[in-house]
Amino acid sequence: EQGTKIQTYINNVGKANASASTVEFYLSVNKDKSVDGDTSLGTKKVKSIKKKGTKRVVFKWKVSKDLEKGKYFIKAESDSKNVVNESKEGRLNTVGIFYPPLSIDDLIDQLIKKPTRSG
Repeated sequence: EQGTKIQTYINNVGKANASASTVEFYLSVNKDKSVDGDTSLGTKKVKSIKKKGTKRVVFKWKVSKDLEKGKYFIKAESDSKNVVNESKEGRLNTVGIFYPPLSIDDLIDQLIKKPTRSG
């Protein structure tokens, strides 16, 4: 397994500070704004965010060489554990989708070096 970094930004659009939360990253074959049926890649903790503030989140994904080659979308769901108090419940759990779709063929070729034979 080799790692690649996925980076996203979480914005607090509210009128108050947002408490610490979690972002969950997913691998998907679709670009729907839902994570139903998608594969969780893991989570990353996010420290509290001041009102109107932004936090950068970097997640290291361990890509398995056994992953089926093809095109995939990476999704990030903010406040995936639903812990942040929101002025309008449900508004914060936003799913962001990374474009263009990720080509696992290309990624695996870049990350996994094939052994070479010597003479």
